[in-house]
Amino acid sequence: MSLCLCGCGSETNRGKKYIGTHWAKCESYRKNQSLIMKASCNKEEYKNKVSEQVKKNWRNNENRKLEMSKRLKEKWKSKKERENQSQMMSKVWKSKAHRNKQSEGMNKPGVSEKIALGGKKRRGSNNGAWNGGTGNAPYCHIWGDKEYRESIKERDGFKCKHPDCWGKSDLLVCHHINYDKKDCRPVNLITLCNSCNMRVNVNRKQWTEYFIEAVG
Repeated sequence: MSLCLCGCGSETNRGKKYIGTHWAKCESYRKNQSLIMKASCNKEEYKNKVSEQVKKNWRNNENRKLEMSKRLKEKWKSKKERENQSQMMSKVWKSKAHRNKQSEGMNKPGVSEKIALGGKKRRGSNNGAWNGGTGNAPYCHIWGDKEYRESIKERDGFKCKHPDCWGKSDLLVCHHINYDKKDCRPVNLITLCNSCNMRVNVNRKQWTEYFIEAVG
C-alpha cells in the first residue's frame, strides 16, 4: 500500500497513486497530465483520427443533427444567452493575440481555397434557405414607389413586427410574407428591421403562417 499523492494521507489501492478524483488536488500531477494531453492532441495522426470519427458520427446520425438544431434554436431564443455570447465574443476579439492567431490561420496555404469551396457547396439548392431561386426574381412594379413602402411602415407603427426582435438594427424594411417578390399587396407585406428580415429567411413556412395571422 502507498499513500495518495494528493497529500490527504489516505492509503491507495494496489498500483494506484491516487484515490478516486483526489488527483485534482495535486497541481504537479495535473500539469504533467496536461502536457501529455497537449502533446497527443498536437499530433496530426491524432487530429485526423478524431476528425474522421466526428464526421462519421455526424453524417450517419440524422436524429442527432435534428436534436442539435432544435437545442441551438431554443438556446438562441433567450435574450440573456445572446447577450452572454455577444459579450464573450467581444472580449475574445479584443485580445490582440487572438486576432493575430486568427490572421495567421487564414494566411496558411490552402485555407482561402478551402473556404471558397465550402461556400460553393452551400449555394443554390444545397443551401438550407433555398426557395427555388426566387431571390433572383424581379419585384413588382409598385415596389419602386417609396411612398407605397412607407405607407406599410406607417400602418405597422414604424416598428419591427417580429415577435422576438433583438433590436440590432434601426433600418426598417418591408418583408414579403409569402416570399414572393411579385406579390406586393398590403396584406402580403409586413414591417421588419433589417436584422429580423434576414433571420426569417429560415423556417419560412413557420414565419409565413405567423405573419399572415399578424397582418390579418
